[in-house]
Amino acid sequence: MDIGKIGVWFFLDAMSAPESARFAQTVEKAGYRALWIPEAVGREPFPHAAYLLSHTEQLSIATGIANIWARDPITMAAASKTVAELSGGRFVLGIGVSHKPLVANLRGHSYDKPYSYMKEYLPKMKSALYRAPEPKEPVPIVIAGGSRWSEAASDALMRFAGRFDIPVATSFRRTHVMDPLHPSYAGDLASGPNPKLLARVKAADLVLLLGGRLGEWPSQGYTLLDVPVPKQTLIHVHPGIEELGRVYRPHLAIHATPTAFAASLDQIAAPNDIRWRDETKTALVIRRDLAAWQVANVAAFLIESGLLFEEFFRAHETITDAEGTGLGLSIVREAAQSQSGRAWAEHLESGGSVFALALPVRRKEFDIATGLPNHSLQRA
Repeated sequence: MDIGKIGVWFFLDAMSAPESARFAQTVEKAGYRALWIPEAVGREPFPHAAYLLSHTEQLSIATGIANIWARDPITMAAASKTVAELSGGRFVLGIGVSHKPLVANLRGHSYDKPYSYMKEYLPKMKSALYRAPEPKEPVPIVIAGGSRWSEAASDALMRFAGRFDIPVATSFRRTHVMDPLHPSYAGDLASGPNPKLLARVKAADLVLLLGGRLGEWPSQGYTLLDVPVPKQTLIHVHPGIEELGRVYRPHLAIHATPTAFAASLDQIAAPNDIRWRDETKTALVIRRDLAAWQVANVAAFLIESGLLFEEFFRAHETITDAEGTGLGLSIVREAAQSQSGRAWAEHLESGGSVFALALPVRRKEFDIATGLPNHSLQRA
């Protein structure tokens, strides 16, 4: 989540609820990323934050601060996670010890050791039992593309992705940069990309654009990221200094080739707790689902359109080093088997290879007058 370098902190208790919502919308339209609301003797901040989030689209709402003396650690954790889940991750929890007049004089708590109380409070909040669905963590993503890659650079990127559990997508005709069977490989941004991959990029909190420009094709007509300022934190690495900031304004611009940049990745140690790990593990599942969907739709089209009336038909998809789909034979084989068929690879004398699919079908009835199957062919 990128809350920007400058946000707005404001007391909203003098406003009615609709007025506070309009104020939040004004803050959002002005280009600010976050609105911070305090807690004193007015509104309870968590339901108010949820209300403001429901009336905005991209603005983050933050507590500045929620008083730790007003809630035990379990309650604080539950309230924060509830609002974060409801808002799609746009809630930011800020907590603090407040000050003596509000804590001791008004609430009647002992304010003798606020630092020690906070020190004990934080681990209890982190370990608090919470059995509702956790809010989904925004997941960073790497988009690898461009030229001046080497085998060593690709290997370094894959090691980096493995240590950090960061999904990696490749841009158009750059699938060779990433092993398609790597656990972090999320697919390629070419013609007709996986819709779930596009959603993953749009929902990311950080995008590392490594080597490529993210031009018209991989950016899906410049709709993948906001232009000129993406809502995600953007790190752009490119060998041509003229490309940095030309279309997208990165938060961090790095003038380097992919090979030079990748050489430094091995020096970065991964943290012990990677908050997006579970979300990254869905990348391979998403690709397998897409492969099965593609094979099933090819089979349905050939069957229902009456193009083939054989016991077996074969659908070929040419795979070359430059324009490979990146699915891998094992994924294609699994998709074919899900349709009671089989798949194998064949190498062509002219170069390249094909994936060959065989799916069993049978004919129940055929309309001689029209020359088309009347929904007559069914998979055995």
